[in-house]
Amino acid sequence: MNLPGNFISQTTAFCRLANKCFVRHSHFLALLFAVLLSSCGYTLQGGGTVLPDDVKKIYVNFVENNTTEPALGVRLTQELKARFSRYGVVEIVDSAQEADATLDTAITSVTSSASSVTGRTSLELQNLLVMTISSRLAKKDGSILWRNENLQITRPFANVSDAVVASSSEFATSGISSSDLTTLGNRELVRSQQAQAQQYLIQEAAKTIYLSSVAESF
Repeated sequence: MNLPGNFISQTTAFCRLANKCFVRHSHFLALLFAVLLSSCGYTLQGGGTVLPDDVKKIYVNFVENNTTEPALGVRLTQELKARFSRYGVVEIVDSAQEADATLDTAITSVTSSASSVTGRTSLELQNLLVMTISSRLAKKDGSILWRNENLQITRPFANVSDAVVASSSEFATSGISSSDLTTLGNRELVRSQQAQAQQYLIQEAAKTIYLSSVAESF
């Protein structure tokens, strides 16, 4: 079937107009969405950096572990490298000689204290794990780009099986089933819960250091 030429030209013009409107409104909607996120306290990660233009390559130095907890330095070093590499804002290099800036980090302490106890027996139901970190990002000439000498990350964990909420998202990722709660002793349970809390601290520490030192808040 042959369509009239004026119908085809009108249809083409309409399609072009619709496309322009879609692009224009999609930009507006994206901007509106970003503003709403910002007003709610959210930040968009990976879109930019607060670093000066001459800092493109970063060396993540091995994290110093000043605690008695084994392998924390290795784990946080790996998590930092993964976090800094994830968004492509900066390039992670293998030596300080190649880098424009170096990230030096030390875990100064990991402490655990009771955060919830029973009223009658003073039995500790929940503990609070606190990791304290000192970290700084400095250029080759020694000038400090960012520093936090007392960064604290906290995470509560159950000390007895009665305090474990089996329906929580934290329990779902702990590797313990509901049936295990009746067979595990409190010592094994605390050890498992503490290991999970420790992993959270490492991930949250890497995230906080990245967002504070490199990422540009929207």
